[in-house]
Amino acid sequence: MQNYGKKTRLRVDICNTCLRFVSLLLIVVFCFGCSKKDAHVTQNVVLRVGTDVLTLDEIQKQVPLEKYSTLTREQVANYVQVWLEKELLVQEAYRTGLDKHPDLPAVLKQAERDFLVNLLIDSVYSKDVYVPEQEMINYYERNKENYDRSENEIHTLCILVDDEKVAYEARRRILRGEDFEQVAKEVSIDYARRNRIDMGYFKPSEVVPEIARHVFDYKVGSVTSVIKSDFGYHIFKILDRRNSHTVKDYEEVKDEIRNNIIADRKTERYQNYITSLKSNVEIVSNYGLLNQLFNDDKPPQQIQKVPPVAESNMEHSND
Repeated sequence: MQNYGKKTRLRVDICNTCLRFVSLLLIVVFCFGCSKKDAHVTQNVVLRVGTDVLTLDEIQKQVPLEKYSTLTREQVANYVQVWLEKELLVQEAYRTGLDKHPDLPAVLKQAERDFLVNLLIDSVYSKDVYVPEQEMINYYERNKENYDRSENEIHTLCILVDDEKVAYEARRRILRGEDFEQVAKEVSIDYARRNRIDMGYFKPSEVVPEIARHVFDYKVGSVTSVIKSDFGYHIFKILDRRNSHTVKDYEEVKDEIRNNIIADRKTERYQNYITSLKSNVEIVSNYGLLNQLFNDDKPPQQIQKVPPVAESNMEHSND
């Protein structure tokens, strides 16, 4: 239901089919006239800025395979535009000598450290965590108060068209007895674009106000009137309703529970890993030095107390 919800920034996702279309177009614009010697290189170039290029291969590496089927030409164009703007800024930064900035080495060093830490943490977390079904059920029973439904929810089928006359004719066909899903397959642009009719469950806060104001008033089994929004003309069939202030069923929150347990296990794994690392290296501390960060004129309660350091430890130094 996200397409009917709040407008968000376009995600940097690229559909394989769309990419090939855009790359072909841009190759004609930017690379026409290249020699045969460069043909193998340029045929994979989506965009060239000066001597730097954005290739189809580089873009495809950034896109998870599971995202390809839901992406649009607009998202493709957005990704290419973002890359273009960043490349222009980077090249200008080099041209003006910002790569000689005195803070840059320290920033790069910190970036390297952060990258290595993230790689290591990923390797620790990447091990699969198995969660037995019974453990999830027990978790649900102990935490039912956390799964209270804050809003009404409805489960619907939906037809979306961009022409008002088509919408009213589709509704008349359904009211005369034709199958909702069959009519949707014939006329709905949402089905044509995303193979989608069943919208699942959604809340008023997850859809645009034009829909929220009307669709939640209908009973289960009914077909709504035509509802106009910025996306077009909608017709909904109400399949089910869940009232607010009721506890969600276990099956509704099963995946959330599994993720919570996995997150707890991974946090525990991380803490155990840190403990094991500490046991393999000498760590010498002098937390008393932190008192120098505080002004003596501050009230005592604002001065953080730190544990004293044994004198024997002060004979060592460890960066």
